[in-house]
Amino acid sequence: MYLIKDAFQPIGFHLVDYLLKQGEEVVGVDKLDQPIAEHASLMVGRNANFIHYETIAAFLKDQQSNLANYSFIFIGQETDLIEYFEDKGDCYAINSSELLSKKNTVTSIELPLLEGRWLTQQNNRVVWQQQFFPVEASKIEAPVVDLDVFISIVYHILKASLTPGVIKIKHKKAEIKQVELPFIIHSISC
Repeated sequence: MYLIKDAFQPIGFHLVDYLLKQGEEVVGVDKLDQPIAEHASLMVGRNANFIHYETIAAFLKDQQSNLANYSFIFIGQETDLIEYFEDKGDCYAINSSELLSKKNTVTSIELPLLEGRWLTQQNNRVVWQQQFFPVEASKIEAPVVDLDVFISIVYHILKASLTPGVIKIKHKKAEIKQVELPFIIHSISC
């Protein structure tokens, strides 16, 4: 089972949705105090493999004895929570800095610049530090990773049970036998 903190924020929601489509069991922790969060919860809340808690405290009250069954995924700078959960199961931090790169019990997935959708069909936005910004694609100089591709890579990282370390996912074009590989895992240090 996976516990995802900030389950109804852009990256968290896409990860929850992807895991549920793979048949995984997911606990989503997030408040429903924003209209977009409430809308997102309605999209996944009907799935039998999904359980929602508004706070970590509420989750712990119900699940304290079963924590070993979970992999914990934190998006952003949740250092206090990560320190609490890191010895209770596999712990992953998807973040935009190297804040956690020195921890040897957490797999830190550094957040690249992402492009993609958030409950709309608009594709002219990028994500940085959990916020979306409108952009004109032709003016972006930094390599940008598609949100759906990023989520797929994260899922494979979760399934691989890697030794804790730092994973950087960056855009890279390479030609192998005339097949373009749009994304690779840039570096893994354990």
